[in-house]
Amino acid sequence: MDYLYVIIGLNTMWIFMFNMDWLFNLKSLIIIIAIDCFLFSVSLMLLANDSNSKSIALLMPLISLSIFHFLSFFYKSIYKRLPKNTFHSLEKQKIADIIFTIIFWIMGVGMPFFVIHLFYEKIKHYC
Repeated sequence: MDYLYVIIGLNTMWIFMFNMDWLFNLKSLIIIIAIDCFLFSVSLMLLANDSNSKSIALLMPLISLSIFHFLSFFYKSIYKRLPKNTFHSLEKQKIADIIFTIIFWIMGVGMPFFVIHLFYEKIKHYC
């Protein structure tokens, strides 16, 4: 079950990889935010009952989504357009889109994993 938590916790990354337009469309963004808030609250409830659970990974989507919109805000203010996904595109892309993708992978996927891991270790230490 622990691996399932991690896979579900990566939902923002999956959306970023395969259909980044959902992260900019208002209707789908509201649905994604609702799902992420639900996962966040489920994670907190599971952690209250079982501190050794990997359900802490369900906190990650809300953090990743926040980082994505923070990065895209700066991208839009600099380049006056939305970033394009360069993950599985073989066509020539602008370097700014490639850098945006790399920065999101580092900050939006890697950093939440690190933060969640630290948080998990602290909770495990106290219980």
